[in-house]
Amino acid sequence: METIKTMTFDVVPGRAGVASTGAVECALGVLLVTGWVRRLTVYLLGFEVLGILAPLVLLPGRLFESPIAPTLEEQYVLKDVTLVAAGMVLASTIGGGRLVTGPNTARPTSPPGSPGTVPADDKLRIVLESIRSNRNSTDAARTHGITPQQFRRWRDELLDGAIANMTSPQGPENWGLPA
Repeated sequence: METIKTMTFDVVPGRAGVASTGAVECALGVLLVTGWVRRLTVYLLGFEVLGILAPLVLLPGRLFESPIAPTLEEQYVLKDVTLVAAGMVLASTIGGGRLVTGPNTARPTSPPGSPGTVPADDKLRIVLESIRSNRNSTDAARTHGITPQQFRRWRDELLDGAIANMTSPQGPENWGLPA
């Protein structure tokens, strides 16, 4: 309540501020859990950061009073830091990133013969399929369980190889493409 009163120069009464903060945080929790309107959720969390950091700046004496157990105010700030961390993870998915459940979710590109290697014909098939269907690299990568960076690397390798073969004096019969 003291933080809200200080931030609003006593315009918003303490109890009303606490109730509205609680309502916003509940709404943010629902939005985070359900995944609805992700972009709006991230913007609201960005605004919420101001409220989270305000006690650290405005009332530092009320925080960190005991080295043994956190005060109620400290617990509030720590809870909100967790909320912001969840928001950062959510924000990473808006631009096309994806959440994975474990370290082996995406098939990494590895040296030939090592575990996890994606055969060259599979790479070619994946890249050509996405080019034919006009999918962007993020969608193509998600469909095939690889990272967008892997897909773009494979696509660039294909295009670089095609350019090199097309400018080669050997001619199209030696391009090495599958029949």
